[in-house]
Amino acid sequence: MQIIKKVKHETYHSLFLAYLWGSETSFGHKAFQDFINDILTDKEPWVDTIQQCSYKVFTEKYIKGQRKKGLNKKRIDLIFVDEKNKWCVIIENKIESKVHYSDNRSQLNYYFDYGERQYKGYHQLYILLSHTDNQKYENEKWKYANYHQVFKSLLKYHTGESLLRDYLKTLFALLFPNEQLDNYSTHSLHTGMTFYNRIISKIK
Repeated sequence: MQIIKKVKHETYHSLFLAYLWGSETSFGHKAFQDFINDILTDKEPWVDTIQQCSYKVFTEKYIKGQRKKGLNKKRIDLIFVDEKNKWCVIIENKIESKVHYSDNRSQLNYYFDYGERQYKGYHQLYILLSHTDNQKYENEKWKYANYHQVFKSLLKYHTGESLLRDYLKTLFALLFPNEQLDNYSTHSLHTGMTFYNRIISKIK
């Protein structure tokens, strides 16, 4: 993503996360559960069923069935749905953009209404994932998450496959633009401690 100048492109990040947090990789369900548990303040039993790998992931999901100006032109970045265990996680992904408004309503309102209607009776979790400061949009309906939490959820599985390692490099460039990975390429205790103090300790 650095080579093709897409480090800050939201759609590309959503596609990577759909795969890396998906149920088809050996680590995806564990990384996704780590991410969810990092966001929730209270333990919710449905989260443990992520380990069953019975969920599916949808990206750029168009919302249909509404009037011409409004909802049918909107799309949800990521939806994780487990029909067996009756839960869904809806994620709106922002890199450098802000929450959009139309007809005096934010896109988050539209997405929440869609989730309530489409997944009635499911355990529902709504997450605003943002690299910039969109935290003021957090409310009782939406949880706020940042890309440090994404980085943390994936970091301990970095030996899983090359694609994950490549994406972690992209996240590193996004989160720490003034740092160079080459500076931490050796395996000495000093470089390990430097990496921890300057990078890992900043991950909330």
